[in-house]
Amino acid sequence: MTFRTLDEILRTFARSRPTKIALRADERVWTYHELHAESCRVAQALLAMGVRPRERVAILDRNVPE
Repeated sequence: MTFRTLDEILRTFARSRPTKIALRADERVWTYHELHAESCRVAQALLAMGVRPRERVAILDRNVPE
């Protein structure tokens, strides 16, 4: 079984269907392109804090997409 990272999955969908809806919460909608762009911003912030690629990170937050 081959495992893919969330980044790999989002990147694939962002390329193949960038304008399709990836996430919907209340009135807010994110396309695959927008969701991938946001995940890249989070990844860059983690790198800036010293987290290395493929290092596991736990996130505790409210159960909302923002």
